[in-house]
Amino acid sequence: MSRRTRLAFVAVLAGAALGGLAGVAHPDDAATEAALLAAPEAPAHDPRAVRRAAEDALERDPADDRAWRALLAAVGRLADRDLLDDAIDRARATARPDLDPALGRALLRRARLDTPPDAERLREAATRLAPAETAGAPADALSLAHARHLLGDVAAAQRAYERALDGDEATGDLAWRGLESLLGHDDARLGPLSAELVARRPGCGAVVRGRADVLDRTAPRAGWDVLLGAKALLATSPRTMVALARRLRKADDRHADALALERRALAAAAGDVVVLDAVEVAWRQARPLASVADVDAFVADADALLAAVESDRARAFSYRNDLAFRLRDVVAAFAWRGEGRTQGLAAGAPREARAWLDRVVAWYDGAVARIPDDAASLPFAQRWVMAGVLNDAGLMRHYWRDVRDLDRAQALYLRAFDLTDGAYVDTYHYNLQYLFGIERPGQEELWLALARRASRSVLKEGPDGTFVPDEGKREAARKDAEALERVLRDRATPK
Repeated sequence: MSRRTRLAFVAVLAGAALGGLAGVAHPDDAATEAALLAAPEAPAHDPRAVRRAAEDALERDPADDRAWRALLAAVGRLADRDLLDDAIDRARATARPDLDPALGRALLRRARLDTPPDAERLREAATRLAPAETAGAPADALSLAHARHLLGDVAAAQRAYERALDGDEATGDLAWRGLESLLGHDDARLGPLSAELVARRPGCGAVVRGRADVLDRTAPRAGWDVLLGAKALLATSPRTMVALARRLRKADDRHADALALERRALAAAAGDVVVLDAVEVAWRQARPLASVADVDAFVADADALLAAVESDRARAFSYRNDLAFRLRDVVAAFAWRGEGRTQGLAAGAPREARAWLDRVVAWYDGAVARIPDDAASLPFAQRWVMAGVLNDAGLMRHYWRDVRDLDRAQALYLRAFDLTDGAYVDTYHYNLQYLFGIERPGQEELWLALARRASRSVLKEGPDGTFVPDEGKREAARKDAEALERVLRDRATPK
C-alpha cells in the first residue's frame, strides 16, 4: 500500500459515507431511542437511526421539541435536500420559538448544499440564530458566524466568531479558523487581532494556539513563548499539549519532552479526535525508535492509543494498520531475506523482536476484524483502502516464515481481490503470483480465473487521487493467463 493511501485512511473512512464502519444504532428500545435523541450529532450515532427515532417520537408527540431538534440535526447530517426541506417546513409550521437555533442550523446546512449557497436561506438562518451573538450556546454562535460570513457581513460575522470562542475546544478552534478565513489569512490583520484576543481571553486555548501559529509564520519559534507561557492550558488542555509537542519534535528534536506531553494529552483526551489523531501521527511519523526500550515503549503507548479509540471503529481500524506498518519496518531491520520475498528473524536479532512481530500480526488482524461484513456495498475508495489492509495482513502470513500461515494468507489475498473486483494491484502483482507460482502449486484453475480478472481490472493510484488502469500489470496478467491456459490444455491432452 502506498504511503499516500495510508496517510489518507482517516480522511477517507471518517466521511459521511462511512457505511458499515460507523456502526448503525437501531432505535429498537426506549433506552436506545433516548440516547439517539439526546445526542443526535454524536459521530457514533448513525443519522438514519437518529431520524427514525425522531420520527417515531414525533408520531407519539408532535410537540416534542427534543425530537424536532434531533430530526433537524439528523437530516442535516444526511445532507439530503428533500429530507431537509421537508423537516424545515414541518418545523417552521409548529411556530415554536425554542426550535429557532435548530432550524437556523438546518437552514444553514440546506443553504450550503446549493452552489452558491442560497442567500434567502442564509438570511433566515442568521435571523433565527441572531440571539446567539450575546447569549446561548457558543456552537450556535459559530453557525451564526458561518451564515453571516457566507452573506458577506464581515463585521457581524467577526462578532459571532468571537462569541463562539467561548465554547469548548472544538468549537473554539473552528471559530478561530473562521476568523482566519474571514480576514483572508492575512497575518498583518490576524497578528493584532490575536494579540487583542489573547489579552481578553488568556484561558482560551483556541486563541492562544492561533496566536502561536501567527507568530510562528512571522518569526521562527516566536509561537513557543506563547505556548510555554500558557501554564494553565498546558496543565489542562490536551490540544495545547500536542501543539507544543509538535513544535518540540519538529524544531528542536526534543522528543522526550514531546512524548511526555503527548502521553498526558492522550490520558486527558476524553475522545477528542483532534488530539488522538495528532498523537497517532506523531508516534507513527516522528517518534524515534532507536533502541529496544524505545520500541517496547512505542508498543505499550500504541496499545494505550488503540484502547482510547476502541469505540471509534474507523480509527480503531486505521490506527491498527498504520501502527502495524511502522512496527513492521522496525522488525524488518532484524530480518534475513531469501528467495521469493521470504524473510524471517535473523540470528542475533534482539529477543524482543519476536514479540514485536507477533504484535504486528495482531494489529493487522485487529484491523481486518473491523472490516464490515457488507464492505462490498461501500464506495470503491473505501474498498481500496480495506483491500490494502487485507493485502498487508496477508503478506505477513505469506512471507514471514516465523508466522507463516499460507491458508490464512490466501484467504486474505482473495478477499482483497474480490473486494475491489480484481483491481487492487498489489494483491495480484506479486502476492498471488508468488503464492501460486512458488508456495502453492496445483491451483492453476483458480490462478487462471484470477489472472483473467486481473487482466481486465487492475488499477493503480493516479497522481490526483483517482484510479487508472495499470496497463503494464494488466498485460502481465494476460501473459499469465495465456501460460496457464497452455499448462491446463497440456495437462488435459492424453499423452
